[in-house]
Order: sequence, then structure tokens, then C-alpha cells
Amino acid sequence: MESLKEFDRQSAMGRMNNDWQLYQELFHAFCEDYDTILEDLARAIVNSDHELLVIASQMLNDMLVTLAADQCVYHSNALRLECARDNFKDGEKHFGSLRQAIERYIEHVRSESDEYVGG
Repeated sequence: MESLKEFDRQSAMGRMNNDWQLYQELFHAFCEDYDTILEDLARAIVNSDHELLVIASQMLNDMLVTLAADQCVYHSNALRLECARDNFKDGEKHFGSLRQAIERYIEHVRSESDEYVGG
């Protein structure tokens, strides 16, 4: 897991056809939406709500995969796996790790955005 990158710019640019501006637009949309999705995930964990967990985690995962946020994807998948096993207690631990990974990812992309001048 340690070898996973917070942000894989090469992979992201491949998905965006080397369009950094498109990546930035998707990144900003993610930044606007992720708190709401994390709130849904937290509610799903507290209430052991499989349906909400699947919906929210799939939405989040789709965004994270597109954005090449590999560590976040790892934690999101671990969270879903534990909750699918009815192990919501460990799901809470993975939720905390996911939140931290997202915060690191956002910070990393913002720092790269200041340095990056084109695809």
C-alpha cells in the first residue's frame, strides 16, 4: 500500500488526454462534492446501511479512480470490503484512513497545480 501514490499525474493525464485544465475542473468538482459523500458514508457506517454505503462509496470511487488518487481508492475499497462483511467497526477505521488520504491527496494536487504548467 505504501507504494501507491497520492496522485499519479502520468496516469491522470493519460485519462484526460493530457488536458491539465480538464483535470483541474474535475478536481475542483470533486473538492466541492467529497464532503457530502463522506457524510453519507459516515451515516451509512453508523446506521449499518449497506445500500447507502454502496451508493456513496461507488460514487466516491468513480471520482477517485478518474482522478488517479490511488491511496484514496485503496482505502475506499478497504472500507467497502469490511462493511460488505458486516464489519462496520473496522469500516470506521478505514473511513478515518480514507478521510486522511483524501486530505493528503487534495493538498498534493494543489501543490502540484502551482508548479504544473501544462500537459
